[in-house]
Amino acid sequence: MTVKINDIAKFIEREFADIHKQSSWDNSGLQIYLGEEIKVSRLLLSLDITEDVIEEAIHTGCELILTHHPLFFSKITSIDVNTAIGRKVVKAIKNNISILSYHTNIDVADDCINSCIAHKLSAKVIKKPLTIEGEVERYKFSVSTPTTSSDKVFKAVTDANRSKMGNYSNVASLTNITGRFTPDEKANPTIGKQLQPVEVDEVKLECIVDKRYMNDVIEAVKTSHPYEEPAYDFIKLDSGLSYGFGLIAELDKTYSLQDFIDYLKDRLHIKNISSNMKEIEPFSKIAISSGSSASSFKDCLKHGVKVLLTGDLKHHDALDAREAGICIIDITHQYSESIYLDRLAEVLKDKFKVDVLIKSEIESIISWR
Repeated sequence: MTVKINDIAKFIEREFADIHKQSSWDNSGLQIYLGEEIKVSRLLLSLDITEDVIEEAIHTGCELILTHHPLFFSKITSIDVNTAIGRKVVKAIKNNISILSYHTNIDVADDCINSCIAHKLSAKVIKKPLTIEGEVERYKFSVSTPTTSSDKVFKAVTDANRSKMGNYSNVASLTNITGRFTPDEKANPTIGKQLQPVEVDEVKLECIVDKRYMNDVIEAVKTSHPYEEPAYDFIKLDSGLSYGFGLIAELDKTYSLQDFIDYLKDRLHIKNISSNMKEIEPFSKIAISSGSSASSFKDCLKHGVKVLLTGDLKHHDALDAREAGICIIDITHQYSESIYLDRLAEVLKDKFKVDVLIKSEIESIISWR
């Protein structure tokens, strides 16, 4: 089966991992885009975009590479084949390979990397996020429609508005009202006649809409509403839904530090694990924040969590956390994120029925232990 790149990008950016939630310094989304008509029958997933990854995509017949870390993090002023990034750009374009990257918006998604790690550890997520990054802009939306069309408009609007309220979807309030209007001489009214006042039994529909779904809701109104010019409005709410990095989870039992590290090695199939402490009190609660999140130990203090599972443990973070009584366990930046590629492959296969390959054996740092 083939699918357009735009369909994959739209699904990830608007439904799976809202691209509006990416950090201000990030560059998620289209990296190399060869046009909306390009179709994908096979794609390659990778944590990073290297020349080896592009070579594998060429060798295996992939039209698209989807990575976690973006190809372009900073401003590019020229493409020079004497540089690594220049060679990658030219090689990808010459071989008709597009590149998408989704980074921090994946990190803060509902079905995120940290949730995947918690699942593999049979740990129950009890709080999310650990570190607040921002708030989703939300709007109160309202539209009035003739009573006879209210069911049709309700379905169209709530289907387009994928926003949820807790564990509930398709949420809206309906109020019976009376609508009055007078069509002018240029109008082509569904109800009534030109220059004659009209009174109609209507239903006012109101719901909460995330910013990312506003255009979809507007389109849904236009296609489902019987009026020539349906009236609707959006009112921005003062507060939105908080999102951010990391989570807190409850383990299946109480562990000593050594027992938990052994458990990590067994459940995550990882050999290289380090920490900033040798011994701590037995624990059953942990924080998980993938990638380079050792500084999140400060948020652990706020929530009374003594153990943080992350990657990229830096010297000063290790010392500061130890003195604050927080044990940081480092499973490496690479492994803490590449563990998610299998999950993302499942999602894309299920949604688009395309072949998804994984390039996960890239080693940025070689351990000689």
